[in-house]
Amino acid sequence: MDKTVDGNFSDCSSIKILLVEDLKSDAELAELEITKGLSGWCDSVGFLRVDNREDFLQSISNYKPDIIISDYMMPHFSGMEVIDLALKFSPSTPIVILTGSMNEETAVECMKAGASDYVIKEHMARLPFAVKEAIKRKKEERLRAAAEEALEESERKFRLIAEKANDLVYRYELFPEKNSRMSALLPQRLQAIHRRSTTQIQILVSNWSILMTDGNLTGFQSK
Repeated sequence: MDKTVDGNFSDCSSIKILLVEDLKSDAELAELEITKGLSGWCDSVGFLRVDNREDFLQSISNYKPDIIISDYMMPHFSGMEVIDLALKFSPSTPIVILTGSMNEETAVECMKAGASDYVIKEHMARLPFAVKEAIKRKKEERLRAAAEEALEESERKFRLIAEKANDLVYRYELFPEKNSRMSALLPQRLQAIHRRSTTQIQILVSNWSILMTDGNLTGFQSK
């Protein structure tokens, strides 16, 4: 059943939690602890409970949860299967394993398999903390990945600019009288295209300035 509980907005607007649990009473207790623990941190918390592989896969696709909380052992499903399927079909979704008992070897096995955290049901009050930390870590990973992607794109653009600059210098050397009007615009255009690499742009422009002092690029100077 899918249901949403409203709270007070703080760090997030809303989150959707997929509970993989065969015992309704344990699922309700988990929902109660999470709702109470996330009050003041999230505007609203939605829950959807499933207890088998088919419903789980359908929920991954249709419900699109922000986090998965799964019981470790169920009659027809298991936490390890949940981890395996989640990594295949929703790799960016964090997973918290919730279990009645867990020894150290099992806990390590779950973490190595890809779980973000695990919580023993006797310590259910720790569940909201585990949910917060798992979501925060995934958000940081996504931001870091986005930043790295943006940096790679920025570097690609700068390499393209540098390649074009070599051609431009060659053209100035051959036809300086035709290109003097572009000289005042080039540094601004470089910075507009690659604002995150201002230092590199300044070095490139400085190198061009050195070339101009040789007398070969007199047409490159601004009027």
